[in-house]
Amino acid sequence: MTRQANIVRVLMVALLFSAFVSIGCRNDRTSTLRGPTAEIQSVTPSRGPAMGGTPITIIGSGFQMGANVEVGGTAAPAVTYVSESEIATVTPAGAPGPADVLVINPDSTFGEAPGGFVYQGSPPQILSITPDRGPTVGGTGITIAGSDFQAGATVTIGGIPASGITVNVPAQILATTPPGTDGPADVTVINPDLLSDNLPGGFIYGTAAPPPSITSIAPDDGPIGGGTIITIVGDNFQPGAQIELGGIAVLSAGFVSSTVLTGVTDVGVFGFVDVVVRNPDGQSDTLIDGFEYTGNPLALFRILPWAGDMAAPTPVTIEGAGFTADTQVTIGGNSLLGQSIVDLFTITGSAPPSAITGKVDVVATNSVGMDILPDAFTYTVGPPVFPIITALVPPQGPIASRVDIQGVNFGSTPGANLVTFDGLRAPVLLASPSNLLAVVPPGARTGPVNVEVNFVPSNDVDFTVTSPRIRFVSPAAGAVGDPAAIIGENFSPNPLDNEVRFHGTLAAVVAATPTHLVTHVPVGTVSGPVTVKIAGYTTPGVDFCVTPPAPPDPALLTISPTSGGTGSSVTITGADFSTIPSNNLVRFNGVIGTVASATVTSMTVTVPASATTGPVTVVVEGRPAPSSPTFTVTSPSPPAPAITAIYPDSGEEGDAVYIEGSNFDPEPRSNVVQFNGVAAEVAAGSSDWLLASVPFTSTGPLTVGVGGQASNGMTFTITGLSAGALTADFFGQSVAIPSDRVTYLIDASGTMAWTFGAYTDRFGTPVTGTRLDLIKDRVISSIQGLPSTARFNVIAFDCATYAWSGVTLDANTANKTGAEAWVDALVPLGGTGTGPAVSLALEERENRTILIASDGQASCGPTGVEGHLCEALAANEQGAVIHTFAIDTFGEFQQFLHDLAALTGGTSTDIVP
Repeated sequence: MTRQANIVRVLMVALLFSAFVSIGCRNDRTSTLRGPTAEIQSVTPSRGPAMGGTPITIIGSGFQMGANVEVGGTAAPAVTYVSESEIATVTPAGAPGPADVLVINPDSTFGEAPGGFVYQGSPPQILSITPDRGPTVGGTGITIAGSDFQAGATVTIGGIPASGITVNVPAQILATTPPGTDGPADVTVINPDLLSDNLPGGFIYGTAAPPPSITSIAPDDGPIGGGTIITIVGDNFQPGAQIELGGIAVLSAGFVSSTVLTGVTDVGVFGFVDVVVRNPDGQSDTLIDGFEYTGNPLALFRILPWAGDMAAPTPVTIEGAGFTADTQVTIGGNSLLGQSIVDLFTITGSAPPSAITGKVDVVATNSVGMDILPDAFTYTVGPPVFPIITALVPPQGPIASRVDIQGVNFGSTPGANLVTFDGLRAPVLLASPSNLLAVVPPGARTGPVNVEVNFVPSNDVDFTVTSPRIRFVSPAAGAVGDPAAIIGENFSPNPLDNEVRFHGTLAAVVAATPTHLVTHVPVGTVSGPVTVKIAGYTTPGVDFCVTPPAPPDPALLTISPTSGGTGSSVTITGADFSTIPSNNLVRFNGVIGTVASATVTSMTVTVPASATTGPVTVVVEGRPAPSSPTFTVTSPSPPAPAITAIYPDSGEEGDAVYIEGSNFDPEPRSNVVQFNGVAAEVAAGSSDWLLASVPFTSTGPLTVGVGGQASNGMTFTITGLSAGALTADFFGQSVAIPSDRVTYLIDASGTMAWTFGAYTDRFGTPVTGTRLDLIKDRVISSIQGLPSTARFNVIAFDCATYAWSGVTLDANTANKTGAEAWVDALVPLGGTGTGPAVSLALEERENRTILIASDGQASCGPTGVEGHLCEALAANEQGAVIHTFAIDTFGEFQQFLHDLAALTGGTSTDIVP
């Protein structure tokens, strides 16, 4: 073959290949049409919703019977040929924005109107502009938050186009302001489908935004390891504001409103740190020492890698907090090789070889503390085979959904793999070395997924749980109609999508974000769980205590007569008295009188024996009446009551006892009968006899009190089952232990570091110490004095609770010694969580006696002393008696301890320097 023939052959092959490629690769619809012999002049209407269904009329020429219509590349249904110049049809569904309209005749000729129809989506909505003001020269970078923004949207400010537009559909647009004139300017967003929204005066030229200001942070302390949900209240916060604690940005910073921000604390540095809020415009505010990182000042979080060859050193990185120059790390009891402290949060080195295989502890110690990661590192024979997660499909989903875990080195059977979602074990349905099919377990939260094979864990890959979850309700107690905030995750920002119920009663949601729901305690509800239901899924309940509404203050109108002798009866009229006589406190010139009977508007009161002329005051359940008329005492005090005989002089709890004597109050309930200091119920009586019921007590004197005066005592012997009741001596009080079990609650909060003053300790030595020093001395002394047949426990509390033992233990020598050492080691720190501490003590249902030593300044957990009181009473299902010892306190905190004791049948003792 000649050279020329070869060239011709090559050219022919090339042309054939080009034609093949052209035919095989071209997918343009018009490539199969003959030519544009038809013409489209107009489409009416030219706009309609993206869902389709808009009837349109196409006017033009050259249309043929049987022509088809496409809008945006999609065939239109039900095409009607009207004439050569008119076709009617209905638009199919399409994407928002301009769409080409094409009329295709049966002979493949066509007519086209580029962008002839505009599909319109939902109109955009502007919610906020951040920052909302800037200089007239322009150039201010702004963020427009809202909804239904489309790619290609334009922005004008004061009618002038903005520049640098980036549309992060569908909820955010970034732009740069153009020049403007002093004053407010409208902000307009126009989508490609020509729908728009306008925010009048949305941006202000020439005026700087006010700086943020922080009023408070709650809670104001949390563990050094992070994870505390905080709420910052203040003013002038902007969307996108950042929060820093001690220079470390919080996790999940959230903008609720211009006055409220939320976030989750990250790992911190032990002690007090500054709280900083920084707006996107660069302005900030600082709350000096506004947050305290508590807990162990030295903390371990994880070790990477988490396994190594027992025969060779393994390079590792240890993450934690509070690492100082003197920190020492051991793995399985052997020192870390080549240890290097990188910073406060990181240590590097090599795990030493080991004589054993399996899981071992990682321990860090320094001059301020110690922390342990139990079973954190695994020694293997030879280099470990690490299971590795490469992907979670899907990476998010609700509880009970199925997740395909993809990776390598998994076990080939379901039972060979331990799969956890944020620490909770998940069922594994199918398994292969590269895939596991797992089920998101109940209670799972957003967090890491891990696979453990042959005791060697994998890397962590985060999974987002989309089911709603309640973290807590703030406040934890309230009356009907009070506002309540539900804090959690995966809520709907549309209030109507969130179904909130208080113990089954539906509550209206007035505001919503993905992490906050604002509602009000609904009418008709009672204490119980609060739940949120979204898209058919209901969250686990979080307890809420419904408190009665605050009653009105009482009014004292008249007292009749206005004078009389001690022991005489007077009538007080007014309003809003308690119908329970003992709830009304009436004082005659400071001396408490006996309320014999009471209605809402009237009380009958006996003038006390030691009363003198002066004002009469009324206090109803802690609420004083504003007026105080004068009562004149005209006669001396009556003689004191006296007991001459008791029948019988022995018996057991519940027996009736007849008391003979003189000068008793004719009104039986005005006589205070006590068996060895324990008040008894008086069933009947007169001025010379009384009939009382034996309470749960021990052998001792029986006395009668009238008008503040006490009688002589006569011994009454307790028999039967209650005769062997145990007692505990605490702060000089002898306390009965009916179930042979007692728990001491020790307030170890920061205010317990305040100096109490001089006192004599258990060794008889005069000392000056703190409030906590005094409590520790008295608790240890009381424990040492317990009989061996008793059982006891000790719980300390600040914002958290710390139990010496999980349950009450026998009062033997070994347990007493262990408890003494545990109590001696307590240090004051943090806030006060009395309610949760009482709840923990009452979890052991056989426990019937609680002794609390505290200054009563409840500051964390439930809101206010009312919330703590409500939580404690709700937990007291067994009817335990709570005795309180108020350490050098006053006001509402002192009253809180008094109320807690009174409402549980206990006694309250004020301990003052």
